[in-house]
Amino acid sequence: MKKLLLFLLFTATILVSQAQNKKPTKEETIKYLNTLAQGSLGKSWSAGEGAINFVQITDKSVTMQTVKGCVRTWNNIPWHEYDSSHMYQNKMIVSFKQSMLTKYGCPDVEANNSKQLAFEFNDPEDSFYIFLASDKMENFKKAIHRLSEIAKEENKDPFKN
Repeated sequence: MKKLLLFLLFTATILVSQAQNKKPTKEETIKYLNTLAQGSLGKSWSAGEGAINFVQITDKSVTMQTVKGCVRTWNNIPWHEYDSSHMYQNKMIVSFKQSMLTKYGCPDVEANNSKQLAFEFNDPEDSFYIFLASDKMENFKKAIHRLSEIAKEENKDPFKN
């Protein structure tokens, strides 16, 4: 009976220690980044475009939309090429070693058509930004770093030494 009790205690200790060492998955990390990104809601990225009312981070893109319908999307984000993050005013700027495609546009308010964009541009950029509360910056950096680690592991060449 003592041996059984000792075995169960030993097994429980091992399971607890392994659970504490487990790193978040890609999905958990993206969910956490989205939670932090909710700090962008209500902020404006420029004067005439209105406050941000939608933010979404996925494994491929970051999208922000304002109450006036302006949309900025950074597509094909090279998470595995993450370079650095830094704070500028109230924005976290996340930089990469390679470019991604940025799409930006605002609705044609003259034509009263919220689906038609009055202007739109696509530019390659090597960074995206997101508004965050200053006390969330360090957590956001750590989560971006974790997502980068996951992406590097996924993009690893299995035949390379």
